[in-house]
Amino acid sequence: MVRTLLLLLITNTPLFILSQELPQVDGKVVYNYQTTKEGVDKTALYAMAERFLEDVIKKENVVIQSSNPDSGQLIAKGISAFTNHAKKGWTWTVGIATRPQFVMQFDIKDEFASLTIKNIMLSTLYVDEEIYLPIEDDMVREKRKIQSLKGKLKEKRTKEYNKNADMINDHFYSILVLFKRELDKL
Repeated sequence: MVRTLLLLLITNTPLFILSQELPQVDGKVVYNYQTTKEGVDKTALYAMAERFLEDVIKKENVVIQSSNPDSGQLIAKGISAFTNHAKKGWTWTVGIATRPQFVMQFDIKDEFASLTIKNIMLSTLYVDEEIYLPIEDDMVREKRKIQSLKGKLKEKRTKEYNKNADMINDHFYSILVLFKRELDKL
């Protein structure tokens, strides 16, 4: 009985586990950085968030969707680009993705600032049309493909998936690092 149970566990365990995951909240990819800034009021922090969008993300890459200095919330839609080097080796449906779109939500209070990056969409070219798909759709699709594979092909696709997840994480975490650097200047 114990042998049968052990054999079932071993044969039903994937050989190659997807080790790189994107941060998720309720099944959605979300990146967040929040901090306290002792002695810095909401007005200064809010102004810094606006400058961050204009100077760091660049105003040609951002559309402000909502700006409310009283509540301390600033919401913008951003677009950025993966470098040519980073695009090499993509295997997901978004393998030709070059310009992710995403929402940046700043929540500002006295002595507190938060930046959340969410609603990430990746561009994909179909024939001669560019469409945007939620990053989660492609993650799920690629994971299903990998789970259906065996042996060396499964190992290769898993490594490629992990490489792509690292690239996406690096891309969006770098935005949070830039935000932190701007906060550190205050």
